[in-house]
Amino acid sequence: MLLLLFSFVVLNGCTKGNDSSKAATNHTLPLQNEAKTISYSKRLNTLLETLHLISNENMDSDVRESKLQDFTQDLNLLLNEPESVEMKDEEFAEQFDNKITAITKTFQLKNQRLNARVVNYRASNTLTGTIGDKYTFIQWWSTKKLVHAHML
Repeated sequence: MLLLLFSFVVLNGCTKGNDSSKAATNHTLPLQNEAKTISYSKRLNTLLETLHLISNENMDSDVRESKLQDFTQDLNLLLNEPESVEMKDEEFAEQFDNKITAITKTFQLKNQRLNARVVNYRASNTLTGTIGDKYTFIQWWSTKKLVHAHML
């Protein structure tokens, strides 16, 4: 009988211990979400700085060309982030000083279960010439919040 009582007390204590760990986990979730937002914001700012370097005609063209390659890759990665979906088409263009535009409004496919938008970046003609100055990305996401982007 004493053994049964002892095991009950131990099990009850373990359950309470688990509750406190759940509380700690619940407390860390907002912090993780905040960290993701900060990370996205930092990546966005880095991308904007790269965009300004590409536009700077006083810099060496090889450096600018390298930055253009970095920019297109980083933009593709940023478009794959769920936070980029939350940005409205107009906000997206405004954020990038209208050098990047959503050339289509967000539209829906497959019985309103799949959203998509096409994003365009036109690089400086002084860097790329008239051919190959346009970079087009398609971004799509489903109601399950899965985000994808691909450069066309």
